[in-house]
Amino acid sequence: MPSSFTSLEQRVIQLLGDTDYKDILNEIKALPKLIFQNEPMEVASKVCYRKRIGLLIVTNVRAVFVEDNSIEGLNAYEFQFSEIQNITVNSVSHEAFIQLSIGNRIELFENIPYSKAQQLVAVINTKIRFLNLEKDLSSSKGTFSSFTNREKEDVHNHTIDPNKEGKRINILNIGSLDNTFTNRILLGGVGILLIMLFISYVNTLTKKDNIQLAIDNQALINNSVLSKNDTIEAYNESKSKQVEEKKIKDFIKKVKKNYKVTYDDIEKIHWVYDSSNPINVTKNGFFVYFGMTESNFWPRIKIQYFGDDWLFVKSYSFKIYDSVIDYQPRSTVNRDNDSGYVWETLDESPEEDVQLDTIWHLLAGSGQSKIRFKGDRYYKDKIISSNQVKSLKKMRSLYEEAKEIYGIKPKQY
Repeated sequence: MPSSFTSLEQRVIQLLGDTDYKDILNEIKALPKLIFQNEPMEVASKVCYRKRIGLLIVTNVRAVFVEDNSIEGLNAYEFQFSEIQNITVNSVSHEAFIQLSIGNRIELFENIPYSKAQQLVAVINTKIRFLNLEKDLSSSKGTFSSFTNREKEDVHNHTIDPNKEGKRINILNIGSLDNTFTNRILLGGVGILLIMLFISYVNTLTKKDNIQLAIDNQALINNSVLSKNDTIEAYNESKSKQVEEKKIKDFIKKVKKNYKVTYDDIEKIHWVYDSSNPINVTKNGFFVYFGMTESNFWPRIKIQYFGDDWLFVKSYSFKIYDSVIDYQPRSTVNRDNDSGYVWETLDESPEEDVQLDTIWHLLAGSGQSKIRFKGDRYYKDKIISSNQVKSLKKMRSLYEEAKEIYGIKPKQY
């Protein structure tokens, strides 16, 4: 056993016995957040609960099941002995399952080695019986609570049950003695009975003190539940954050492998393009690219005109199937020229304009479509090729995947 384990972890591994603790190591390491210093552990086992493999711990006051889910984080379930009405064990081949009756429900623990299941049941049964005994003692009244009803009557009548080991015979044999001696004997018998009753009373007080101690311990545990729950919540948040960060890093690696990616080392942004799309301005069309960091992922759409003549584009029309959609941009169209060619480019976010996002969605599901670049006096029609449509569809799928990975919620317009 590695020396790096705490004493509590070593204790749990010792209780597990032959169980391979490496399968539930995360659950073991989470126990300091769940088990209190004044709560000794008595038996432990690897079990299956609600179709999840985890660790079941039985302490002096409760049973606790812990399972570490890679997505949800730490889950812990508590079963107070005071709430358990019954416990049974049933064998299946070399394993067994345990049923706990709690209120109107049955809790089932499965895949337990039979010998370990017997040990769990024995300990929990003992705890339940002890609690029931404590309840009986707490509710009992009178000095003679430890005697049967017949014995109580015998004490009041100063008689002894004749069926008890000949004690009745001894009383009868004193009939030949004088009354004074007889009275002394009777007084002595009463004195013995009083001593016995006093001892019983002291024992009852001691048991009540033990019950009160158990109640005080339970109160201490109950008072600490909120702080423990806070600790579990913090653990779950940390675990969930680690899982999300790993998912994003794995996603970024996959994107860099399968797409054309440039990196802005000042802004720390990866710009993602489909390999068939231009990064420069030498093609006409409707193109999608993405910004990507370790905390965010966002789409950009570029509507690009490239040709010999200035159009001074102000708006666009898209012919998709037999429908025409007009689009008035929010941003300014950028214009430039070089070596006898001109280009006019609009770069906008579909997250900020539901109409632009709809056009992207329709184009991605269409066949061959057409775009009209509309200027003050002139216009140009350009075909959106099937290759561009395939690219739009591919980028749409990547965007949907990214929203799942980054937890991006749809915006309301």
